[in-house]
Amino acid sequence: MVSGKTVDITGKTIKGVFYGAISLIHLALKTSPAGSIPHCEIIDWPRFPYRGQHVDTGRNFFSKETILKLLEVMSLYKLNKLHFHLSDDEGWRLEIPGLEELTTISSRRCHDPEERECVMSTLGSGAGVDNSGTGYYTLGDYKDILHYANTRQIEVIPEFGMPGHAHAAIVAMKNRERKMADIGNMTQSKLYNLHDEQDYSIYSTNQGYTDNAINPCIESTYRFIQHIFTEVKELHRNIQPLQVFHFGGDEVAKGAWQNSTACAPFLKEGINLKREFTRRVSEITREVNLGAWEDGLIEHDLIPWNRSLLLNHEVITQSYQNVLEWGTAALPYNLANAGYKVVLAPLTHIFFDHPQEPSPEESGINWGTRYTDAFKTFSFMPDDYYKNIDMKRSGEPITMKEVCNDDNSGCPPLKRSENIIGLQGQLWSEIIRTQEQFDYMLYPRILALAERSWHRASWEGHENITSNKDMKLDWSRFARSLGSADLVILDKLNVSYRIPSPGARQSGDKVLSKVEFPGLKVQYRTTSESSWSELDDSKSFKNVSEVTLRTLSADGKRISSEVKVTMVKTPVPANSKAETIMSNSCMLLLALCCTLLLCKSLF
Repeated sequence: MVSGKTVDITGKTIKGVFYGAISLIHLALKTSPAGSIPHCEIIDWPRFPYRGQHVDTGRNFFSKETILKLLEVMSLYKLNKLHFHLSDDEGWRLEIPGLEELTTISSRRCHDPEERECVMSTLGSGAGVDNSGTGYYTLGDYKDILHYANTRQIEVIPEFGMPGHAHAAIVAMKNRERKMADIGNMTQSKLYNLHDEQDYSIYSTNQGYTDNAINPCIESTYRFIQHIFTEVKELHRNIQPLQVFHFGGDEVAKGAWQNSTACAPFLKEGINLKREFTRRVSEITREVNLGAWEDGLIEHDLIPWNRSLLLNHEVITQSYQNVLEWGTAALPYNLANAGYKVVLAPLTHIFFDHPQEPSPEESGINWGTRYTDAFKTFSFMPDDYYKNIDMKRSGEPITMKEVCNDDNSGCPPLKRSENIIGLQGQLWSEIIRTQEQFDYMLYPRILALAERSWHRASWEGHENITSNKDMKLDWSRFARSLGSADLVILDKLNVSYRIPSPGARQSGDKVLSKVEFPGLKVQYRTTSESSWSELDDSKSFKNVSEVTLRTLSADGKRISSEVKVTMVKTPVPANSKAETIMSNSCMLLLALCCTLLLCKSLF
């Protein structure tokens, strides 16, 4: 409450007071004149307990400074979970005492077909190790990240991908085995092996790997996981006690382990190997909560495994596969009804590695949806998952009836709503190599994610949401706030957010322009001019053939991509002599055509 020159911030917890202080900061930054605070009372609380952002550092590595900047922005917009993706097929990113090969070899990418010095180059890494695919966080780096997150009320959730997406870990342990064997230490050589030497299975992952699945049928696999868990828990202990250990679990290729000698007895007994692996991981990590992507917890036909198999107090899963024509719309509700804690992470709305507009010039991959802009993220309705049904990957419309079927079997009801615990944005990094690309893809869409995570809008749940006036008014408010205030904040934090290109159309001799976030300035330049000028509605472009436009960042220091407007000559004003002559000519031509048609019909 603001009264006179006093500001009182009260809350039931330290976090509540912290978020009250964040609200005060926003008031001070966004109120005119700057620094003034209106007399007001704000009563506020979060919509969801889990408000997260995932960052993939396995495919391409990002510095500690990049992660700290992300944490700063997250705290300013009340996001409270960093899902820290620290390993994948292409790299391992955290120093682990006792398993040095994970970083001396598998944090590096280069051209090495035998993978004795590094993981084989991929994703455009190049031949040498000096590339975006090389790097890791030291113990000190990770502790710095934990300290920084802790002071900003953000929980760090480390993820180590397994049993799939584990090529880098397998390579490291093969090299450890060779090193120990070379010095004659045969006892140690196979202690942490992740592969069965007599596994002749043939499979290929979505990313083209044929050897990336940790074998669930050998005890050395679980010694490895126990070692990782113990060391990570110790890293967290005196800073931010580990709450969730995330093991990935997703995208295990069909055919993995089917020709493994070690797995033959399990297969003979009809044991589901992925389920057995998850059960063993749960035993190791039972003192904390367990995290997994949704496909790490389902049997078949979208049916989750029996929750009682897993010993952790809570099992948290990110539900993401909502490409509607795939028939997976039921997954989040099936998991919640089965007792899992579900974080909604739909790839159609909050996968920030996808393009921000449907343009071939826009960066991003589109395996899940053609584009995701800030508006699409803002308009997502978490409380009724099925009301977000709108279009296929291609952009073609799709109806609820097509997805849910006549008997609604494709859209089972949510019976345990308390198990939907929040939202999480995803930033996968296959094509993100630099700090600038990282910022471009993540910001400002992450601010729309923060808005939906914290606040339930009055328009949510209505039918025909794209034509809902209340929603459009709310979006206009949000977009204006971005253009006039929030992007200014990002500028001050040196965030290289995406600047939207202007939209434009010709109106007579003028060019009318709009920008996605009102408040950002638009500049123009004609073919006869070398310098740029600010565009306004009074500017005339008579006798100009082409006008080039661009948007400025909020601080005016960066620019968007350019848009060219080809000017069409202005029509001659109505009732002019020239128009009369042309009209008469047209009438004579029409009369001649009619005469010819009449003659043809008569003869």
